[in-house]
Amino acid sequence: MFLQLTTIDDKHQLREFRCQIDQLEMGFDLLSDVVSQGETLLNARIIDEGHSLELPLAAFDGAPFLLAIQELEKEWQTILSEFPPLIDTGEQKQWLNQLVRRCEAKVITLQLTQDRLKMIRQRAQKRAPADAAPSPVITHYSSLIDQYNVQLVKAQLLYELALKRRNIL
Repeated sequence: MFLQLTTIDDKHQLREFRCQIDQLEMGFDLLSDVVSQGETLLNARIIDEGHSLELPLAAFDGAPFLLAIQELEKEWQTILSEFPPLIDTGEQKQWLNQLVRRCEAKVITLQLTQDRLKMIRQRAQKRAPADAAPSPVITHYSSLIDQYNVQLVKAQLLYELALKRRNIL
């Protein structure tokens, strides 16, 4: 998959770039980086298997999100895999208190990320023609929002379980 973009810099020089990307999120983060460095996007498109998809430029405001998504995934994996050996009730309570705080932070982070994705999708929808079918970018953001919703529900359940378990001790 390739990302092709055309920018104009502060000296009004037109630049064209093309690079290979493995994930759409990486390409979107690259476009946000370009905008954050003061470049103006004139055109951006994804090219994959002979098909080309023009991306809505307004969706890229310079705010990165790939790193945040990766950090969330890393934190989630850590929470799921981390279950140290417990010796006594005091240590169990301490560990459960830490788990409760982490779960609470995870829920908040997932909610904030989901809200951010909804805002980006909404901007993309405003830029799309009213009579056109949903663009693949909007569909992609909707899919990400759905995935985050599933993660949010799981995180909320884990939080509630940790609270119950802590209160039992």
